[in-house]
Amino acid sequence: MWRVGGWRRSQAAEPRAVPSVGALSSRTFPTPPGGASHRPQGDIRMRGVRACERRPTMWPSRKALLSVLLLAAPLGAQAPDFWDVETPAVLLDSQGRTVAVWVGTTQSGEHGIFVRREDAPADSLRLDAVASSSVSAPSLAPLANGGFAVAWNADDGSGAGLFLRLFDAAGRPASPETLVSAPRGGDQEGILHPLPGGGFAAVWTTPGVKGREVRLALRRFTATGVQRGPVVILKTFGTAETFNAVTPGPGNAVLVSWRLQNGTPCHWRAQRISLEGAPLGPSFAICTFTGEEGYTSSPSIAAGGGGYIAVWDGPASGIFGRRFALTGAPLGPTFRIDTLESLGDLYDLYGSTAVATPAGAFAVVWVVEGETDYLFGDAIQARLYGPDGTPLAAPSYLDSPFYCLPGDGLPSVAAGLDNRVAVAWESLCWDPDAEAPAHLDVESRIIALSGPPPGPGSISFSSLAQFGANEEDGFATVEVRRTGGSAGAIRLLFETAPGTALPEEDYVPVSGRLIWTYGNASPKTVRIPIVVDDRPEGPESFRILLRHFPGGGPPLATATVSIDSPGFLGFPTNSWDAFTEAWEGDSVTLQVERTGGRRGAVSLGYGWEMCCGGEAPIAGRLAWPDGDATPKHFTIRIPDDFVADGYRVGWAAFLSEPTGGARISASVHYVGAQDDEVSPRPGVFFLSARQQPVVVGEAGGFAELRVLRVSGMGGTVSVRWSVQAGTATPGADFQPVSGILTWGDSDVSLRPLRIPILNDSTPEGDETFDVLLSLPRGGARLGDPASLRVTIRDDD
Repeated sequence: MWRVGGWRRSQAAEPRAVPSVGALSSRTFPTPPGGASHRPQGDIRMRGVRACERRPTMWPSRKALLSVLLLAAPLGAQAPDFWDVETPAVLLDSQGRTVAVWVGTTQSGEHGIFVRREDAPADSLRLDAVASSSVSAPSLAPLANGGFAVAWNADDGSGAGLFLRLFDAAGRPASPETLVSAPRGGDQEGILHPLPGGGFAAVWTTPGVKGREVRLALRRFTATGVQRGPVVILKTFGTAETFNAVTPGPGNAVLVSWRLQNGTPCHWRAQRISLEGAPLGPSFAICTFTGEEGYTSSPSIAAGGGGYIAVWDGPASGIFGRRFALTGAPLGPTFRIDTLESLGDLYDLYGSTAVATPAGAFAVVWVVEGETDYLFGDAIQARLYGPDGTPLAAPSYLDSPFYCLPGDGLPSVAAGLDNRVAVAWESLCWDPDAEAPAHLDVESRIIALSGPPPGPGSISFSSLAQFGANEEDGFATVEVRRTGGSAGAIRLLFETAPGTALPEEDYVPVSGRLIWTYGNASPKTVRIPIVVDDRPEGPESFRILLRHFPGGGPPLATATVSIDSPGFLGFPTNSWDAFTEAWEGDSVTLQVERTGGRRGAVSLGYGWEMCCGGEAPIAGRLAWPDGDATPKHFTIRIPDDFVADGYRVGWAAFLSEPTGGARISASVHYVGAQDDEVSPRPGVFFLSARQQPVVVGEAGGFAELRVLRVSGMGGTVSVRWSVQAGTATPGADFQPVSGILTWGDSDVSLRPLRIPILNDSTPEGDETFDVLLSLPRGGARLGDPASLRVTIRDDD
């Protein structure tokens, strides 16, 4: 960092008007109906901090730490502490490095112009300048040799003049301070503009011959700082005209714009003029009237791609723009640049500034003032457009949205040769958690016009906002990601909210802050304690919410956390009074259930033994994959001793050795086996037919089936039979009949069933109905099949 011009004083200088970088400008801030102005009144930074209710104790010292914040951190020694920073300007030199210049006042009272290039050692580039009573409005121009030129306005002895100094490719001073404008007894304020071929032009306003006129003067320089030709008067403004800005390019020409004091809404005009002062066509209108009577603002104009883009602050806190050909013909209608829906409630937009690349892509930068759903103070937004005027992305924030506020001036913008632009602005930052005072920054960002600008990015949950928690682990872990950018700091609040899971019973409610500093895009994790219990509850869920710090308003994002566990494995009952009845020689199938959770793969072993000597050896295993809770089965065979001893033998099935974190809920199931030699079995019922499948003609009269009693003959038993419609219609295709069949002790004879079939003359295709067995009595059981389907063949 080094000083290129200024004077030493004991008091701070009064703020100066801020020219836009890239165009010598006397832009005005519009006054909408009612008298409110976009121009910040007083100290915007003080108002922003008070709105955030920050400590007033940080303000008396107003300590300032000056740095240029780039995509890569700048090299060199740390800058001095500053009391104030004003009107920064920025450029990208021929090697793509960022150079920033500003008016600064140090804590020791030294006031002047300070410059820094991102790779320049500060101690080798600092120097004293010729003392002057005031300095203001610095500007920059790149040189073809890798160096750069710095100009600023200062007292020339007869008013304000334009001073110049050159620096070489190493960042060393290459010339003394030079007065570019001739003293004329009045203010002559100007700015630098780059020219094709590596040179530059100094442009300034100067009093006219008659005293009431203002002339716009230009002087050209080579890349080494040698003057080329005489001073050229580009335009003379009469008393009814007010100079606005001069925009360089394209080619060896500039665009001069001014305001006509004629009371019409379209009173801004522009004209293309050669560097020799010759008009290149008539002037044309730039109408910044956007529908609200009496509301207009001065445009910022950039040249590129064979045309111009003009932008201005409009009514209703809007930023508007319009593209023009070199001839001044409009290229399409006026369009809105900002998107109101992306902001919040209380805000104001001002300071719109445009910059274009040689290929015609352009960026628009502006200040967002007030409280929005994104920030608590002010911020810098930008929007990028392709050469055809198509937006490349939605407006993006460039600065730190939390605890950093833009200063009083407009953003500065400059285009490079590689389709990139640089943006710089005053910024006041502080840390609410630290006792250190606030500090001033000159912040800058580099934007590639082939894509969106490096903004703060967006915050979202990972895993599609769905997280699972194993109750046995004791914690749920939620990940929050920052994607799409890391410029600026972001602070969010997180908090839990109940769902089917209840606080304190199923989880411990938590809340806190998530903080990302500038350049940090690493994911953050939140851990929520889970309450472990022995209740088989099944999956439950709660929510975690993200909100803007310090809170309020709807959540930015919501994620669901599902609490689940491997669950409980067991028989449906573990009671001595509930067991399965069987006979010697039977095979008994038992069911094992997974309840209270389905997270992870689990298994357990099973076995059985004659009651009741304890746990049996494992005969096999049952397994459930992750998410599976379907019942599983295993079969045990009751041996037959073929002895009529009359004993009723008890058997016990055991479950043991669970895996995957599962627990056993009911580990024993009992089976009572009757002696089939002493007490014959009641038997099993099933349906049969002479031929299967059962098919009967429509004119066949009856469908004939039979019911068999097998595997037992003990006792009196019965079973109910019925007919159930399928595609056939009861009463139209068959007669709906039903009944109860009964067998006495030792009776195993067949029972025939006859279902009447009804004939009709309607062609309707084959149709079906079902014959069913149900409700066995006397200890008998239903076998397989216990139902048969009958098909009626259509003969029409």
